[in-house]
Amino acid sequence: MRRAGWARSARAVGEASYELLQAELTALGDDLKRSGRRLGGVVLLAAGALFTLFWTLGLALYLAVELVDRWLPRWGAVAAVLAAALLLAVVLAWIAKRRVERLESPAAAARRRWRSHRDWWQGRLEPASDADGRAEESADDD
Repeated sequence: MRRAGWARSARAVGEASYELLQAELTALGDDLKRSGRRLGGVVLLAAGALFTLFWTLGLALYLAVELVDRWLPRWGAVAAVLAAALLLAVVLAWIAKRRVERLESPAAAARRRWRSHRDWWQGRLEPASDADGRAEESADDD
């Protein structure tokens, strides 16, 4: 009879361990998906910065031709538009750089989840200690 109780307990621990492992893998997958989405946003910002920088050269050349005989001196108009476009490119690149620095690598996410899992198990499996630092003895130990 006692053996059946142990078998039932062992089966329950196995099932709980399986469910816990399944939950941990699901949570790790969610973390990796979130990091992937953030990386996609950073790539879009970097692409926007490169796009803006590329067309800034064309815009600067176009304005140089168009503003030769306009109200502003040619060099002043080109310099003003070029400065604004470069400022936009720098701001986009700075935002992308900050977001890249905040990304969590997949290896770091896996380590974080593993530490959390290990700490949870250690807290559950270690026997409780009394004030003297000795493990509490249960009443079942006869």
